Amino acid sequence: MNVKVIPRNQVTALLLTFGVMLLVSQNLQGEDKSRLLSSRDGEIVRHEAGAGAAAIKVGELGAQKAQSHHIRLYAATMVTEQTKLDTDLQLLAAHKEFELPATLPSPNGDGLRKLEKAEGLEFDRLFLAEVENSHQQRVSKLEEAARNAQDVDLKRWAENTIQMLRAQHSQLHGLGTGIVATAGPASYSSAPAVGAGYYR
Repeated sequence: MNVKVIPRNQVTALLLTFGVMLLVSQNLQGEDKSRLLSSRDGEIVRHEAGAGAAAIKVGELGAQKAQSHHIRLYAATMVTEQTKLDTDLQLLAAHKEFELPATLPSPNGDGLRKLEKAEGLEFDRLFLAEVENSHQQRVSKLEEAARNAQDVDLKRWAENTIQMLRAQHSQLHGLGTGIVATAGPASYSSAPAVGAGYYR
């Protein structure tokens, strides 16, 4: 029986080729793993997806039910801005192969329920209070995320969201001065109009 002997230079070439292929494969696997979110970053994404969905719902209620024209404009702009951020977060999660749950927990469920039941000027007061409270809570969470998140893209998203929320919060104070909150019937004074191009 004839045994074909492979020349040493061919064996060396084959081993080198195999080594290069193995190294490339390991590098690709490393790149894939580095693209995935850590468990802690995944929790940030999950929480912010829920908070964003709740903010959109609050904004939609404000745009539909508020007595003040200025609050309705503010709420509509709030929905537009938050929808853009939510879309960016969903794209980020998809790129990182992180699957968001179909049902997201709302961090302010009680506030939403109160807004759904409220009417008239009482709704306006509750809306302003709910947005104020949610802004403070979200900014605090996002500042922590911007400091501690491992993923660079998630850090950038958190920083952009903080800027948007701070801009909303500044304008919110202007709206609040337009409502005289007393034990009796509330009345409106002049309030600044909210333009669609306000947020930067």
